[in-house]
Amino acid sequence: MTRRHRLSSAAEKDIAEIVEYLAKVNLDAALKLIDQFTERFQMLEAQPEIGERYSDPRRGLRRTSVGNYVIIYQIVDDAVLIVRVAHGARNWHELL
Repeated sequence: MTRRHRLSSAAEKDIAEIVEYLAKVNLDAALKLIDQFTERFQMLEAQPEIGERYSDPRRGLRRTSVGNYVIIYQIVDDAVLIVRVAHGARNWHELL
């Protein structure tokens, strides 16, 4: 079963901030990162369980990476909900 992906409002904001910051330094890298995120989201639609379980398993959170960035997501019914996207060095317990 192929699921669709959805971005939480926090994940949308995360991605916008990451891309905006990166575009100031290197526009090509920012555009490439958008493509990489999109490819990973599409991969998660087809294979949502490829990410490792993250934190408290009862919350059903999983994680996967794109470069230095970590994507936290949940499998919810017929969708993959992208919960947060941030640099891997961030304090994830604060973000969640």
